[in-house]
Amino acid sequence: MSKVLRMTPEIMEGMRRDFETALQSGQIVDGVFSFTKSFKSDDRKAVLRFTPKAYAKMTALVQAFEKEVAWHCVAKRCDDPNTYLVYDILVYPQTVAAATVDMDVQKYAEWCEAGLRSEDDRFFNLYGQGHSHVNMATNPSPTDLTHQRGVLKDLRPTGFYIFIIWNKRNEHTIWIYDLKENIVYEDKDITLQVGDMDLTGFIADAKELVKIQTYPSQKWNDMYVTPVKPAVSSQQAPVPVPPAPKKKEKAYTVVKADSRFYDDDNDPTSPFFVKDNLYGME
Repeated sequence: MSKVLRMTPEIMEGMRRDFETALQSGQIVDGVFSFTKSFKSDDRKAVLRFTPKAYAKMTALVQAFEKEVAWHCVAKRCDDPNTYLVYDILVYPQTVAAATVDMDVQKYAEWCEAGLRSEDDRFFNLYGQGHSHVNMATNPSPTDLTHQRGVLKDLRPTGFYIFIIWNKRNEHTIWIYDLKENIVYEDKDITLQVGDMDLTGFIADAKELVKIQTYPSQKWNDMYVTPVKPAVSSQQAPVPVPPAPKKKEKAYTVVKADSRFYDDDNDPTSPFFVKDNLYGME
């Protein structure tokens, strides 16, 4: 659920009333008086829309690098309420490793200055930052959260900012901080669109139609195993396997025994006679 982002005069006034009520209860436990204020979650939703060019550039970056890479989102508010448009992606000077991205501060400042001096409209609308997690999950690291807090400190009261973490499996975690509306939208509160295409709805509908086949476990030698059965496409019938040809039996010719085919060891005149001592068998 989306959440309140900062204190407003109305929120502070409500907290004062709640605190005064808590004080009047006079409940002190072990010398400690506690007061906690919870804020209701907001049911508002947001739409994050990408132009086809911006979406293609962002996903191409993620797929092209085997280490992390970061980028800026060139973005603006749309006329539709709670809708934001990312219309370009810019890569800034950085040093990357397997799981970290470090901004080159000096080169980044020069890069920004050059863009602003050239009056490139994109540099006046850098309202988002994204980076890849390559093949890892898109959960934010402590470094990611610290970076977000640092960016929000410098955001003007009417501004907004988008944070994106994306990986090669097209999994993502997204936040939209809108100070003007005093709200932060988290990933599940955001619908993604590319042009006029609703990607979030498209994937949700696809998951309803695509079922993953499973096989029951079978017990074998006191162990449960799940047999692996190759799936057969519904568009391709099984190909019948012809039976193996029978092995031909070799024909033999039976020859009647004849004394002429045998060696007579005791007849020195026989052409098959071999003297045993030739083989050292005296």
